[in-house]
Amino acid sequence: MPEALRMSPLRKRKALRALNDTDSLSRRNLSIEIRQATLALAKRWTPVQGLISRHSRNLLRSYKQQGSMDLAIGTRHVDDRFLESTPQERALYDAVEDYISTQYAQASGQKKSAVGFVMTIYRRRLASSVTALVSTLEKRMAGQQQQLEEDAAACEDDDITGELTLDLEGMQSAFQEVSLQGELDTIGVLLDQARPLAGHDSKGAEFLKAIEELQSQGYKQVIVFSQYTDTVDALKDLLIGAGRTSLMTFTGRGGEILQRGGIWKVLNREATKRDYKQGKAEILLCTDAAAEGLNFQFCGALINYDMPWNPMRVEQRIGRIDRIGQTHEQMQIINLHLDGTVEADVYRALKIRIKSFENIVGKLQPILAKASSSIAQATLVSREQREKARASAVASMEEAPELKGLDLDDVLQDLDAIRDVVNILQPSPLTLADLEAILRLASPEVV
Repeated sequence: MPEALRMSPLRKRKALRALNDTDSLSRRNLSIEIRQATLALAKRWTPVQGLISRHSRNLLRSYKQQGSMDLAIGTRHVDDRFLESTPQERALYDAVEDYISTQYAQASGQKKSAVGFVMTIYRRRLASSVTALVSTLEKRMAGQQQQLEEDAAACEDDDITGELTLDLEGMQSAFQEVSLQGELDTIGVLLDQARPLAGHDSKGAEFLKAIEELQSQGYKQVIVFSQYTDTVDALKDLLIGAGRTSLMTFTGRGGEILQRGGIWKVLNREATKRDYKQGKAEILLCTDAAAEGLNFQFCGALINYDMPWNPMRVEQRIGRIDRIGQTHEQMQIINLHLDGTVEADVYRALKIRIKSFENIVGKLQPILAKASSSIAQATLVSREQREKARASAVASMEEAPELKGLDLDDVLQDLDAIRDVVNILQPSPLTLADLEAILRLASPEVV
């Protein structure tokens, strides 16, 4: 067991949980130290470590350009659109952040981290859409905390620093700490500010414009991502109001397709993928969790209506269409940002550092992993400290070191290099029969 894991039971549990998780995001979100220790652990115990190599999509594109492979794999074109907020939107952001920072400052020492985590959920939802914020505030006003608990569970892995984390017990304690009665007046004021903007925020008009542009460029189908079902529902209404009724959705409720008469027909997972592939809808609105594992390489256009605090989730979204077999030579990806927010500041810095997801982000994962905690910290400080915190969040993106080590994309860029590597490979020391015998000795019950 590597020392970094042996000396900390908490780190060891986190590493082992990540190794067992089918969602690769949990491994990408490990800190650099834990990831390196986990990798060492995995390499030490795998019997096939010398027999497997992985090829990134960038490397496969190089193979295709050189004519060494005949495969369908497109290139990415990413369009980041930074939109100016209205005075009303700016005032709402300031009010929500004032509320968050006040609650955080009033929390007692041991509960401060959990309270901060829960409070930032309001801010995450506002970054998605005003409608998503209104929905959560209304539920909180009614004393319902289920939505906040689900949101907290969904974004818990976004913070790898441990500065803002909680378990179920910590979440319950946080809700006790943040007295609902004490919140009521403030929530009422926030709702008065937010409700008139719901369905009429700045991103909505740009979203409709982006849909029209993509389809005019020949992309018959467009996938749209959001973090929250409430935002997806708002986009449904927005599109229908604009006369666009060729729609499907895929959220925590499952799949749905709009039929004549305005009736939404429920679909299961496989039917959603099948019907969309068959062209039964032009636009598919998805949430992150629901679309996990669904592949849409037949679709060449994607819009990120909101930008998650963890940028690796953006990479996962793009990965739904950027797959071998992509039928479009060029994939169009549009990211919508609201300028004047810490999220926009961070993503603008990332645009310079990593070319805004035009390539797979591989060795820059340590940089991306800091984004969520940097944004969260900037939303928890008082208004007087906010500009400084935003500058600090940007600096963390600009100054964080890249992950060092062998990069196949750098090494294997031409056929001669590939041949050189192949020529130095030694014959496999193990046969399949040897591997089977090892597995039988290690775990007779699973062979």
